[in-house]
Amino acid sequence: MFDFPNINKKLTERLYEQNLDFAAKNKIFILIQSLYRTSVLALSPEGIAKEVTNIVCKGLNLEFSGLFLFKKDIDSLVPLSFSESVTLSKTLQIINFNFKGVKLSEISKNDFLKKVVYDWVENVTANPLDIWKNSVSVETVEKMKTQSRIRDIVLYPLITGNKILGAMVFGLNIDNVTLNDFEKSSMKNIVEVVTLLLDKAYADKNLQVSYEIEKKGKEQMEQAYKIEKKAKEDVQELDKNKTEFMLITQHHLRTPLSVNAGFLDLLTQGEFGKIPKKINNIILELQESTIKEIKVVNELLDVSSYQLGKEVTELVPGIDIADLLNETLKDLKVQAKNKGIYLKFEKEGSIPKIPADRTKLKLALTNIIDDCVKYTKQGGVTVTLKSENNKMIILVKDTGMGIAKEALPHLFNQTFHRSAEAQKIFAVGKGIGLFLSGKIIEGHHGKVWAESEGQGRGAVFHIELPVV
Repeated sequence: MFDFPNINKKLTERLYEQNLDFAAKNKIFILIQSLYRTSVLALSPEGIAKEVTNIVCKGLNLEFSGLFLFKKDIDSLVPLSFSESVTLSKTLQIINFNFKGVKLSEISKNDFLKKVVYDWVENVTANPLDIWKNSVSVETVEKMKTQSRIRDIVLYPLITGNKILGAMVFGLNIDNVTLNDFEKSSMKNIVEVVTLLLDKAYADKNLQVSYEIEKKGKEQMEQAYKIEKKAKEDVQELDKNKTEFMLITQHHLRTPLSVNAGFLDLLTQGEFGKIPKKINNIILELQESTIKEIKVVNELLDVSSYQLGKEVTELVPGIDIADLLNETLKDLKVQAKNKGIYLKFEKEGSIPKIPADRTKLKLALTNIIDDCVKYTKQGGVTVTLKSENNKMIILVKDTGMGIAKEALPHLFNQTFHRSAEAQKIFAVGKGIGLFLSGKIIEGHHGKVWAESEGQGRGAVFHIELPVV
């Protein structure tokens, strides 16, 4: 006889667990959406920082969250903004302690802070003295620890390009080791987004100051703010009309950034008149920052779509893969040349055209080849294309840092997973490129995997795509 009550109970428990998992992911997506909404607000870096710490502290149910600005000339982390839980705020009032009023000095002499600021590696501690011991009395810090619900403190570097902007701190009311992989990767994702928002905020600030100094471009700036305001109104209107979660996310993240990019293009093309050289350099920096944001948003949305089970690729017949690879390698040639390594393309025999999503497949190939170039210091990268047994085969072979055996199975099936060695060589990677490449290739009914004899011995990436 079937044990229907027991079966029903198990099904109910499983459905409850799935609902909790979806709710957690939905919560993170909404939090990131809220963070990106701040990008269309005409706020100072301090204003952006305040919005960000409030959103993160409440959204992740933290005891506190904070942002520091790194001042290299004085070897210090200067508080930019802090937000606390109601409980912790009362405790801080009792012990007369204010996070925002305490500068962290002599970073290079503090082993805990030095690892974050100078080595660009996240760090975790259960002892607040590791952070504030040289800035606040031991008695005050001990009171904060014993009279609050703080369990662990996690500090992340805010890396933009080849420099560190500052650091972000999370005050947890649970042990860091109890967080699951999704929660940890979400924290890293949030740090990436916050870094972009702050970087853009400071670029905006520099642009505004320069315009005021030069006494020119006032009309352009006023027009820029009008466009941003209009973009915000459009986004708010879309928010009212759209009910499906992914569509809401796409509009709220992509639309404002695209408007900003379009306006910046008009400025650089001289549509609003000649721009002084000094101002033009700042506009180019802002344009580069906005392009980076758009790329990150597009990748995050594609990853989110795949994780929610949505099909992102749209296959079209007659795609020339040889032409696509030539175009991809052309985009990466300068990067390889600047590193002093070769980037070669070899085609074996006749290559048929195949059904593919050209844009998505180029993104997948670019992510893989770009990684090979990034992590190769000497020698170079060879891309081979051939057709065998009704399959299109692409081999990407590098002479780079290699891949540890235990990391190989996880390269294409985990988001935000990067080895310690990879982080040392390229600290600002988001850890989602190969995951996205794997999903795109799966969407082409293909396969991708990597082989390596170990660290320091290079790697070979195998890509197989059906011809029909």
